[in-house]
Amino acid sequence: GRVMLSLHRIAPASGIRLASLAVGTGHVHKVDMSERPAFSGRLGVRGLFGVSNRAVELRDRLQTFMEEHVYPAERVYVKEMESAPSRWTVVPVVERLKAEAKRQGLWNLFLPEISGLSQLEYAHLAEITGRSPGIAPEAINCSAPDTGNMEVLHLYGSDEQKKQWLEPLLDGKIRSAFCMTGITIIFLNL
Repeated sequence: GRVMLSLHRIAPASGIRLASLAVGTGHVHKVDMSERPAFSGRLGVRGLFGVSNRAVELRDRLQTFMEEHVYPAERVYVKEMESAPSRWTVVPVVERLKAEAKRQGLWNLFLPEISGLSQLEYAHLAEITGRSPGIAPEAINCSAPDTGNMEVLHLYGSDEQKKQWLEPLLDGKIRSAFCMTGITIIFLNL
């Protein structure tokens, strides 16, 4: 059978989280998770996945950052984006969040050589930032496609490419893109 788990974040003020679990036949069961933390807790995650003390400490700090800075900034973000000249404008509230994330050491957590985390450990942090997908990943410099592009440059870039592109990406001074082209076939239907 096929198992899918989908977590949905409801407004942070309500504190309600629902999970939908579909098993095999497509039956959907809703479970109220308002009494359970989204990150399975220190013992559960450590026991199941062997998460390091550093990952738990960063998880706690990131959760606090989200509650104290990101969630309250969501409404400000929407207002600033409504008056921005384009959807690609980095609005002031995001710049303030980025500065605070850097100050708190919550920056570039996706890259093991910088954060000291395994990809599994980072996945738990990405789940937390996914609760505010519009601003949280960018606020900690862990948003796509930048993360993938930074990983490629970090692993395979020349010194010149790293200086020109990786360093400004890691500093959050520029953004990147992912584009794919084909000679004659853009999509392949299987």
